[in-house]
Amino acid sequence: MSAHLKEYGSDAMVRNLRLLRRWEHTHGQDFTVKFRTEMDSGNSEVDEIEKARREVKYFFYVAERLFASKLASQKFMREICSLAGLGILLHIVGPLEYFLLGVPDPMYEQYGQLCERFKIEEPTLRRTVVGQKDAANSK
Repeated sequence: MSAHLKEYGSDAMVRNLRLLRRWEHTHGQDFTVKFRTEMDSGNSEVDEIEKARREVKYFFYVAERLFASKLASQKFMREICSLAGLGILLHIVGPLEYFLLGVPDPMYEQYGQLCERFKIEEPTLRRTVVGQKDAANSK
């Protein structure tokens, strides 16, 4: 299980999480619509976003399946639910997937239930703007 957690810290995963977060931040509330529009127009940047979406989902999917199959402990799953990337899964990956496929994956709801079960606050996305913190600190 530690190998799976190690994967979360890999350069590829960090890149994927940042790419997804930047896409959502850049396009705001319409990030799913913009994704579909750009995908339909053949924008190559969207191919990278889609690849990142699939890889992030797969990381969390494997963890959830290991836990559901009783191959992973509650301690392992508690660690997974504590990862900041779970917010990106629930608030960016899930909506992109739903917008593309039109069908919700029960995995997203299961993660919400696991957060509740482990008494871990379901992660949200920080809405800070680059430079906003510096401006606030200079007063």
